[in-house]
Amino acid sequence: MSKFIDHDQLIRVLKIENGRSLIRAVITAVVSIFLFNYVGVIVGSIWLTAMLSLEILCALSRRRTLRGNKAKAASSLILTFAMSLGWVIHAVLLWNTGSEVPQIAAVMDLFTVALYAAIGAFYSRAICLLLMLPPLAALAGLLITYLWGHATPFMAAVASTATIGTCATIVLNSVIMHRQDARLNQSRIELERLNAELARAAQAAQAANQAKSDFLSNMSHEIRTPLNGVLGMAQAMALGELSPSQAERLTIIRDSGQAVLAIVNDVLDLSKIEAGKLELESIDFALGDLLTKLQSAYAMQAQKKGLALVVCMEPGADGIYTGDPTRLRQVLSNLISNAIKFTEIGEIRIDAAYAHDALRLAVSDTGMGIEPKRLGAVFQRFSQEDSSTTRKFGGTGLGLAICSQLISLMGGSIEAMSQPGHGSAFTISLYLPRVSDAPTTAAAQPEPASVTGETTMRVLAAEDNQTNQVVLRTLLEQIGITPTIVENGAEAINAWRDGRWDLVLMDIQMPVMDGPAAAQAIREAEAKSGRARTPIIALTANAMAHQISQYRASGMDGHISKPIDARVLFETVLATAATSGEEA
Repeated sequence: MSKFIDHDQLIRVLKIENGRSLIRAVITAVVSIFLFNYVGVIVGSIWLTAMLSLEILCALSRRRTLRGNKAKAASSLILTFAMSLGWVIHAVLLWNTGSEVPQIAAVMDLFTVALYAAIGAFYSRAICLLLMLPPLAALAGLLITYLWGHATPFMAAVASTATIGTCATIVLNSVIMHRQDARLNQSRIELERLNAELARAAQAAQAANQAKSDFLSNMSHEIRTPLNGVLGMAQAMALGELSPSQAERLTIIRDSGQAVLAIVNDVLDLSKIEAGKLELESIDFALGDLLTKLQSAYAMQAQKKGLALVVCMEPGADGIYTGDPTRLRQVLSNLISNAIKFTEIGEIRIDAAYAHDALRLAVSDTGMGIEPKRLGAVFQRFSQEDSSTTRKFGGTGLGLAICSQLISLMGGSIEAMSQPGHGSAFTISLYLPRVSDAPTTAAAQPEPASVTGETTMRVLAAEDNQTNQVVLRTLLEQIGITPTIVENGAEAINAWRDGRWDLVLMDIQMPVMDGPAAAQAIREAEAKSGRARTPIIALTANAMAHQISQYRASGMDGHISKPIDARVLFETVLATAATSGEEA
């Protein structure tokens, strides 16, 4: 029962039961003195031992019932009758002595049985008074008659009346206790039923949540795969010679594809946050590097609108922090992108300050601002400044909601301040561990052009989708690499056995054998043959944190998300080439 009822309530009931047991034990010990004096020590000792034993059994039975054991109500009923019978035996033994004093005690015994019944019915004051009145009236009449000197003739009538009343009281008390136990058992059955329903509801909710996650994961894969063709070929074409009109059209294609990808990413992030599956990294990162790269990434976009994009770091703000730089970059990117979108004249500022163990990052603009009545809802899902059909700006209204939840998961807060016509400011407060106070500078990133057409890198690629094969081959040929492409994991293993490769690019979802199984087979073959380790990079549209962990567990060294970012692909190839050169 303790798993269903309130613990404090159970403790209170048990304390009451202990008090009842103690009262009955004291009464039993006191009344047993009459047996020792008028009947004998042996009979008195037997009766006292039997009654105390019954009292202990009755107390244990009630405690087991209260704690939820499947004890039948019949056991409590039998023990109650046994206790009552013991008191009747005590009264009979005293009555048969023929002496007035023990006979009075016998009547008082019957009163004690009634008292016990009243204590057993303590749940109801009305029943308690009802059970107490007959024996009290009988006792009062007995005492008055005894004082007048007519005890003997009256005692027979009183004893008969008291005996009948006591038997009725015993039956009534037993019925009351039986009903109490029945209600207790019924409550337990009902609570168990409710508990089972809650468990089934929880399982159904978990199954629904898993189905939603699986659906979103599959939809993400199916959407990202064609987007890989669109964005991949747009990037490949952008590296070639184009006329101004062709470049403009290509830019529209690329920007439109990136917009679709951003929506997919927002929906997936929101789903992961709701399901509690979004995992944050905890690695060291340089704040200066992060802000410098953000400024470089959005400088061209701001410049096209004639806006200045400025990064201002107060003394002591730069340094090394421990946290999730990817998610922090995502939040700042969203804020900067919104600032550029809603600003026509002026500047965008990124301010950084560190004080009192708190890192404060603010993104402010001189744009249109937000109406006061809308400011409180900017972090809500699907909330937009202008939701009419004639709205000027697009978007799903998920970006700021995701930013707010990401910052909350990092243990921080984000606030918005705005005035219509005078711009907006979004301030992030984070309590990230600070590893070093030393200022840092952005590390130089290798350019794709540093890899020439004379490279001799041998790249094996496993990819079953024909469009993705063309994209991958086209992008790699831009840096002078002609990959060998196979269509599934089994063919990748065979090709790996027959050649020497500097890099394996492995798709995850493939027929016959998937990427993780193929990577694991290659690692096992390397271990048996003593062959040098070949770098394996996952190519996948499923790049959640737990999925990446599974890829690494299978023996892969890294991953490239689809749609493939040409720069990321080139940098991965360059890093592999540099590592191979050092080992050589």
